[in-house]
Amino acid sequence: MAILEVSLPSGYTVDEDSFKDIQDIERVRLVETKNEDSVVVIYFESLPKGEIKCLPIEAFKTHAVANQKPVPIVLYDYYDTNKKATEYYQVESKLCDICEGDECSAKC
Repeated sequence: MAILEVSLPSGYTVDEDSFKDIQDIERVRLVETKNEDSVVVIYFESLPKGEIKCLPIEAFKTHAVANQKPVPIVLYDYYDTNKKATEYYQVESKLCDICEGDECSAKC
């Protein structure tokens, strides 16, 4: 069994309505969330080496966050957690994303 944990960037929460599409993917056993819906956890029966899966994870932007930091996607073996791969991704953001009013227009 393999586990995929996809962390969402700050200010985003998962849209659980998209889980149906993920559960329809071959070998996906279970989809759930943790950390107040900011991490999607996907359980696979197995993942053959070299097989590519596209997972349609959808999320809502719940609040604006500037200067987003990279967040991890972690894949690991359920029975041997030493077998692990981590990759990071990032959503483009800048300080002006949270700026409002007259003061903002002069700086952005």
